[in-house]
Amino acid sequence: KKLKRGGGGGGGGGGDPSDPGRIFVAVRIRPLSPHEETAGETVRFNAEDGSRVREERPTWLPADHFAPAWEADAVFDSHDGNREVYSRAAAPVVAAVLRGVHGTVMAYGQTSSGKTHTMAGTPSDPGVMALAVEDIFAAVAADARTRSYMVRCSYMEIYNEKIRDLLHEEVPGKTNPTINLLSGHDNLTYVQGLEEFPVSAAHQVTELVAVGVERRHVGGTRMNESSSRGHAVLRLSVASEPLVPEAPGVLPAVTSTLYIVDLAGSEKADPNSKGAAGKLSQQEGSHINQSLLTLRQCVQHLAEAADGPGTGGGFVPYRNSKLTRIMQPAMAGSGRTTIIAAVTPAASHQQETYSTLNFVSTAKRVKMEARVNVAGGAVDNGKMLADLRAAAAAEAIRCKGIEEEHERTLAELSSMDKKLHAAERRAEDMSAAMKAAEGRARSEAQRVREFEQRAATAERARD
Repeated sequence: KKLKRGGGGGGGGGGDPSDPGRIFVAVRIRPLSPHEETAGETVRFNAEDGSRVREERPTWLPADHFAPAWEADAVFDSHDGNREVYSRAAAPVVAAVLRGVHGTVMAYGQTSSGKTHTMAGTPSDPGVMALAVEDIFAAVAADARTRSYMVRCSYMEIYNEKIRDLLHEEVPGKTNPTINLLSGHDNLTYVQGLEEFPVSAAHQVTELVAVGVERRHVGGTRMNESSSRGHAVLRLSVASEPLVPEAPGVLPAVTSTLYIVDLAGSEKADPNSKGAAGKLSQQEGSHINQSLLTLRQCVQHLAEAADGPGTGGGFVPYRNSKLTRIMQPAMAGSGRTTIIAAVTPAASHQQETYSTLNFVSTAKRVKMEARVNVAGGAVDNGKMLADLRAAAAAEAIRCKGIEEEHERTLAELSSMDKKLHAAERRAEDMSAAMKAAEGRARSEAQRVREFEQRAATAERARD
């Protein structure tokens, strides 16, 4: 087997000494699952020194050779919780986003390797997504006296090569909004048509994410009873400006975007799957595998280009997949990117683990240049900042309109209530009148019967 090892990295960018100047790669080794333990699985891969993945020494390896190992910027074992993973791998990206640098945190790995747990977490062990949102709004609160912030949230899924807005309620029989991928003046790809919600607190993002998670496509596979069948992308747009722009040493108005990506895992097709459900599962798996293959090809080309002239590179096939088009800024843009590779230590999955470790070793060679996006500066995002301000104003107008509509509705309900009471009174009066009329009719009928009886009696007397 050809086992690749990670390369070095260049210097930092954007004036941040913590920036490696390339994609930051981390590996997380989950514990054996209950199913694997029951099956008697053995551990094949272990974390070493917090920066290396070491494979258990194969029996065929000569005594004077080291066991295979892969280098990474951070390696986590089964004892490390999500907060430790976030602190070392994702927090620097979030901090850069707050300074106006685009950022991406991406979870990569085979099905059932622990990607979704790393990104979503649990109430007792919050994931990268929740911790990132907490940090963003903690910074907003800490800067309340010096800066003004606008944060917007959107959430999408790439399912069977189609982009779905997870925050848009799909109504049967109605056409869903069209989501387009556009190439900007900087040759990067932008997603147009997603619903974006202004948010001012972490719990608002949590509530939106909960809505989106319910709308994601999931299904059972051979390796996971509840497996993601599409790639999910949470997008947080952050814009800020100083309250006193002319203050010395103050960060100018900046805009940036944080992408938090939970990739679906690759998995071999199940030969036993049959019927419509089996066909759909195979179709989903085919699209997932194709998009991940394109991602690996793009990373390979970028890594070869980073190695210098004459080492390969060339055309990067971003357009071969919706995923790579959206992730283009994360791979070749002016920002910071972290890839968290989730792997299982089980010996039976060693080929999939080899593939994941080789991918992140390649990704580690991809260079990036972190740049602050100053509104009206070299990287002109003034329009985005203006859009954010306009969105805030539009939201205020929308809220006022909703309030006015609510008041009109209450007034109409009050008027309808009065009319209803009047109609009820009229109905009661009519009911009483009908009863009185029925009583009179019964009395008249009784008098008629009595008259007829008297007439009959008189007739018999004459006879």
